[in-house]
Amino acid sequence: MALDEQHPGEGYAEKALHASETARARSLLELLSEARVDVRQGITPGLKELERNNRDRLSKLQAQLIAQRSKNEPDRAKIAALEDELRQGEEERIRLQERIRTQHPRYASLQYPSVLSTAEIQPQLDPHTALLEYALSEKVSYLFVLTREGLTRHTLPGEAELAPQVEALREILTHPGRRGLGRLQTNRFLALPNARRTGRSRARAKSAA
Repeated sequence: MALDEQHPGEGYAEKALHASETARARSLLELLSEARVDVRQGITPGLKELERNNRDRLSKLQAQLIAQRSKNEPDRAKIAALEDELRQGEEERIRLQERIRTQHPRYASLQYPSVLSTAEIQPQLDPHTALLEYALSEKVSYLFVLTREGLTRHTLPGEAELAPQVEALREILTHPGRRGLGRLQTNRFLALPNARRTGRSRARAKSAA
């Protein structure tokens, strides 16, 4: 988010939205895990082992790379070697995921959910629809507004102050016949600086903690 503020219009907002979508997908996996739903059911033991080993390898390499870069006198040769190993591990991960997608598509759809880019989402929006995505965090939250015309980002209060209003907005948008939509226009956090630009556009709201 800071990069987008420092370098507006250079694609950092798009990357932040993609990261928010990815976080939402991971949250779904965590919920399934908490509910003791085994998303790995059906995948062969051999592929499970390969997947686990690759994940452990990448985590170890990332930790080593962070440790090296944090030293007062980093070993540049060691960092280069670790970066090369990490790149190889990432390539192995991609090959492994493609293999799993082919052999176990149901598992892959849960474990590796596809996240659309803004360029892929925009053609699916009609001219009178805006996609609102709220990325909530403790101190500061962000609202992404995506239309066919482009993507804008807005800074909002922290989660404790904003979450009840986001849920109220979600309820209004998913049940448009209910009373309360008019009050949305006076909400000082959810009324957008560019609301007049979108006119009477419909909106679809999502939130990610």
